[in-house]
Amino acid sequence: MVYHALRMRFPSPQTLLIDADATLWENNIYFERAIADFTSFLNHREFTPQQVREKLNEVERESIRKHGYGLNGFIQALVDTFERISIEPLTPALRETIHGFARTIASFS
Repeated sequence: MVYHALRMRFPSPQTLLIDADATLWENNIYFERAIADFTSFLNHREFTPQQVREKLNEVERESIRKHGYGLNGFIQALVDTFERISIEPLTPALRETIHGFARTIASFS
């Protein structure tokens, strides 16, 4: 009885494994630059840069479930974020500009 009570109070230790791809760690700075460029370009009148980033993070989590990790999913997350919070419609020229932010990542990695 005492053993059961102690076990309920102190469950078995858990182990957390992190498989970090070195490429992702090294290239993260380029993703951060692309995000900063996107946020600056958006120059939103209602949302602060932090709020834009929070929305992008939310959209990225959705995108990862659909497209997985990678540059294409990131591009889609930028486009989707623009569509969700921009007051102007997404034109082909704007889409190309947004894609350009992410393409800079490919040129560095």
